[in-house]
Amino acid sequence: MKILVAGAGGLLGREIVACLNRRGIVPDGLACREKEFELIQSPLGRKLCVNVVNPAQLEGVCKGVDI
Repeated sequence: MKILVAGAGGLLGREIVACLNRRGIVPDGLACREKEFELIQSPLGRKLCVNVVNPAQLEGVCKGVDI
């Protein structure tokens, strides 16, 4: 199962990524700035740096994602 965590670098996003990792799932992470990924202590599949207010940058981001 492929999971994408939007806001992965935020407080809640980091907790969700850690919880998924404890269950053996390595999700992809989406953040607005590359620096936010430095705060994530748990493994991620893909690291997607996207400005979510720019629809063109969101194109294709969820391709192949189940949740």
